Amino acid sequence: MSAGRRPADTEKRLPTPSRNSTVTGIPYQQQLSAPYGRTCGAAALAMVYASLGLPDCQKAVWSQIAGEDKDVRRTTGSFRLARHALDRGLSAAVLQAARPWDTLASCWFTGARVILNHRLRPDSPLGHFSVLAGFDDDEVFVHDPQFGPFRRLTRDRLLRLWLPSAGGSEIVGHVLVAIASRDDQPNRCDSCGAMVPAQVGCGRCGNLVPLRPVAALGCSKRDCGARLWKYVFCPCCDFPTGEVE
Repeated sequence: MSAGRRPADTEKRLPTPSRNSTVTGIPYQQQLSAPYGRTCGAAALAMVYASLGLPDCQKAVWSQIAGEDKDVRRTTGSFRLARHALDRGLSAAVLQAARPWDTLASCWFTGARVILNHRLRPDSPLGHFSVLAGFDDDEVFVHDPQFGPFRRLTRDRLLRLWLPSAGGSEIVGHVLVAIASRDDQPNRCDSCGAMVPAQVGCGRCGNLVPLRPVAALGCSKRDCGARLWKYVFCPCCDFPTGEVE
């Protein structure tokens, strides 16, 4: 993908959030240009790693997470990003949010990094990755590897980009990768008191599916009002899980 012109909605810069934030200083990286392929996922991971004090070469990250799509252009998937972060010793979960805006708020104000998987443009079916770099009550700012740093998106615009287009697209909708420092400790839901396990077994491949960082999931019980997610996805085979025993 070429860098292209930045859209008009990127001109406004990050304001002071209405509430105190613990996510600051996420450095921006532009994605690699052709012939490497669609490298926005590697750029997003490299930004997150740098913000956590674990700088990594974007080109090296890309060589480890890249797959192939039907047109033989190299691309990647959300589960591959999570797998790479887990291999770096971090907590990482891929999930489909049931309450997307609440999930972003929970991650933002607890310090968890978020990589969003949304459509590239309103008229495009292509999937794209960007990093949450600012959050306010009615808008977000993302570090977009293609369009530039602090791209401003209103709440409505983001939620529409974060859904598949009517004619079909590469994204499932409301999927994100949440990443934070490693945390395998038991965690109790503040709302219902249920224990939220650190991981659950994948129903397809049997590998462990992380349920951390807990800020991205809330609770593991389906009937708890604090639960923020519909499905978590296996970082090894991408199989969805909606129930936690």
